[in-house]
Formats: sequence, C-alpha cells, structure tokens
Amino acid sequence: MTLHPTDASNITTPVTARRALTVPHVFNFANVQGDEKILSALRGADAVIIVAGLGGFVGTGAAPVVAEYAREINALTVAVVTRPFTFEGLKRTARAEAALKKLSAHADSVIKIRKDNFSQIFDPKTPMTAVFKFADEIMFRAVKTLLAAFQKPFRIDAATAN
Repeated sequence: MTLHPTDASNITTPVTARRALTVPHVFNFANVQGDEKILSALRGADAVIIVAGLGGFVGTGAAPVVAEYAREINALTVAVVTRPFTFEGLKRTARAEAALKKLSAHADSVIKIRKDNFSQIFDPKTPMTAVFKFADEIMFRAVKTLLAAFQKPFRIDAATAN
C-alpha cells in the first residue's frame, strides 16, 4: 500500500502531522484548478486521508476537489474534518455544510468533528488557544490511528463481508 505524502512512522506530534500531511501547493484554494498538480500528488496512492477545517476557504474549497480526484484513481478516501463553532457565524456554517455535502459524495468515509462539542469539555474561561490546541490533538490522533491501520496487513473474511 502506498501512502502519500508520508507514513505514520514520521508522525510524533500534531505539528509534525500537520506538516507531513499537507502539500501546500496542492491545497492552496487559489490553485485548486491545477488539476494536474492534485493528480500528480495522488498518483500511486491506495489510500488518501484528507484533513481539513471546513467553513473557511482553503479546506472548504480544496477538500471536496481532492476527494473527487482520489475517487478517480480508485483510492480509499477518508476525510477527517472539523465543523465551525456556532459563534463563527451562519456564513461559515453554510459554507461548511455545502463542502461537507460535496465531500461526502466523493469520500468513502468522513469523520466529522464538531468544534461546538469542545465547549462542553472546557470551562467557559478556558482560552480559545487551548481549545484549538485540543482540536489539533484530536485531529492528530484520528489521522495517526488511520495511518497505522492502513499500514498493517488485514484480511477480509468472505463469509462475513457484505
């Protein structure tokens, strides 16, 4: 199995994961029309993990496009995305929902993390930077677990597979 652009053995912290799992020239929203760059980054991959925050512009615009191309090359496609806090506004939420709908049409699986759920965990006086750091940690752990699972050989039992 080929994983692009890295594998789980290189990932030790959320910051490392973020650097390892992004290819800036591919995920730059302004350059999403660069189809060949996206296809070139994905070529040869058996599995693609897309990590994005939805509601803004970069992840919202690029994630569905990357998922569409991953589907074209028949790669197993899993997206791990965050949805905006309610206080971020209706426009951001609407953009996130529209992107999620497009992404879901192309990805095999979408893991959605609603940021509002974090407010139930933290004291209201907790600085937002701590909440965002926690969100990064959740994303990091989800992606690291997926990468580790993809790298281990597994068997599908034909008697139970539907």
